Amino acid sequence: MRRITSWCTAVVLVLVGVLVAAPTAHAQGAAVGGWGGRYFLNDAFTGIANRVVDYGDAGDETYFGDWDGNGTDTPLVRRGNTFFLRNSLTSGIADVQFSFGNPGDEVLVGDWDGNGTDTLSVRRGSVVYVRNTLTSGYAERQFTYGDPGDVILVGDWDGNGADSLAIRRLGRYFVRNSLTSGPADHFFGFGNESDIVLAGDWDGNGTTTLAVRRGIRYFLRNTTTTGGADVVFDYGNPSDRTFAGDWNGDGRDTLGTRRPPVQPTAWTGWRGVDWETLPTSQRVVALTFDGGSSDVGVPRILATLRRHGVDATFFVTGDFARRYPQAVQAMAGDGHPVGNHSNTHPEFPKLSDAGMRAELAAADASIAPLVGQPTRPLFRYPYGDRSAATTAVVNGAGYIPFRWTVDSLGWQGTSGGRTAAFVCQRVLSTARPGQVVLLHVGAHPTDGSVLDADALPCIIEGLRARGYAFGDLRDMVA
Repeated sequence: MRRITSWCTAVVLVLVGVLVAAPTAHAQGAAVGGWGGRYFLNDAFTGIANRVVDYGDAGDETYFGDWDGNGTDTPLVRRGNTFFLRNSLTSGIADVQFSFGNPGDEVLVGDWDGNGTDTLSVRRGSVVYVRNTLTSGYAERQFTYGDPGDVILVGDWDGNGADSLAIRRLGRYFVRNSLTSGPADHFFGFGNESDIVLAGDWDGNGTTTLAVRRGIRYFLRNTTTTGGADVVFDYGNPSDRTFAGDWNGDGRDTLGTRRPPVQPTAWTGWRGVDWETLPTSQRVVALTFDGGSSDVGVPRILATLRRHGVDATFFVTGDFARRYPQAVQAMAGDGHPVGNHSNTHPEFPKLSDAGMRAELAAADASIAPLVGQPTRPLFRYPYGDRSAATTAVVNGAGYIPFRWTVDSLGWQGTSGGRTAAFVCQRVLSTARPGQVVLLHVGAHPTDGSVLDADALPCIIEGLRARGYAFGDLRDMVA
């Protein structure tokens, strides 16, 4: 494994709680998400990070777990179906390397047998394949739980020392306390559908509970029951992708963030170009979604991104933000940057300089209050129409225009002869480092199809199987 100095951020959805006789760590149940290799870890819910760790490569898919049973969570990175773990919160090479599953599998981390160490499972649809050692080989057991589209959380929900699964559907959670097929043993509600959810043992009592994040505010609950938060606090920046773990071995989970190092060049180095492909040789892809017509696909798209731990960038018009404010808030609530796609979707080359600036300003005035930060510097031209003169005006207003490497053509709908399979194959067949993928959140105006939302799971799984990670554009111009 190479040491890294790279860029981008990450978000996390779930983590594991385990407890045996001595305090044990609480692993990261799902991928941290995003890309970049700098991790800021804090042993308290206040103040600033007290540990900074560099590990892996920018495009690595990262997890945290207690791999050696010493009570602290440390990083593991995945490349295809090979995993590289380190047993200390320090930069350096991997301590252990092994292979498990297939490159496109969804990976989960937990202490499945209650022995105090975390290992891996892979999920294919609704079937979970469990392995209890950090060695190459086949699954030792398998079971079925939930539906293929469910978001999975991992934790020790009953405090018995072993991890099992919960599924999230909207603001409700369905818990099963054994690694067996069957219905939920327990369910409860907490938070809102649009919340980012973390799971951990916040009070050190040996059971996993939930926290929800809204901007920089975190709401922790110490029981798996319906009700309000027991602890509320603010931490970090709105753009942070946070995760959780036990960094000091005290039996309690706290937060970490994955942030990019500062870019070596200022954003002025991005002037004068409508960027079709990102200037990188790393195997990273930027998924981008335009919103201008309808919001029909937003819930499914966000659920898919959340389930796979993938970052994306959204470009919406001011009109869209005014019609669908909750959709825009949900995009930002899941940690995705929301850029400026103009106010009314006109052809920019036909506007005066003042008209272009007015379009940008009016869109930002409608979007920024919903997402909690300005849309600058992210901009996409309506219809992709631009010229050197329009880009000079856009740059002068503080924006960088981003075009695309491949248009999925899902917007043409079934009436245009397209299918979800076509959309997926079109994206996969053009994959390249730095690719920017254009997708849309709306339904076709006449046939009602939402092919980009339909194809998204196939696109993510196919790109991951080809060794690609996902970054959002905000981090690439940080």
